[in-house]
Amino acid sequence: MIRSAVAATLLALLLGPAPALAQSITCPPGTKRGGAEGEGGKVQWCEQAAPGGPIRQGPMVGFHPNGRRSFELTFVDGTPRGAVRAWYESG
Repeated sequence: MIRSAVAATLLALLLGPAPALAQSITCPPGTKRGGAEGEGGKVQWCEQAAPGGPIRQGPMVGFHPNGRRSFELTFVDGTPRGAVRAWYESG
């Protein structure tokens, strides 16, 4: 029993941390979550109804195919605002 626990710990140390699984984003009140998924990964965003059609409002987050976060940015009234953060697929 102890040997298997030690072996599991060593394996985890050698392989590194497990990739973070793609998670759902939290949208601000009055918006709903949208998203798309393809070979390049997954993207989630928040949108709100507007007279000309839905507009982005709140966070937009992308995930690599391995589930790790690839980018994040924030929209205000359909326009990206603030910093854009991006990560390599390896983290």
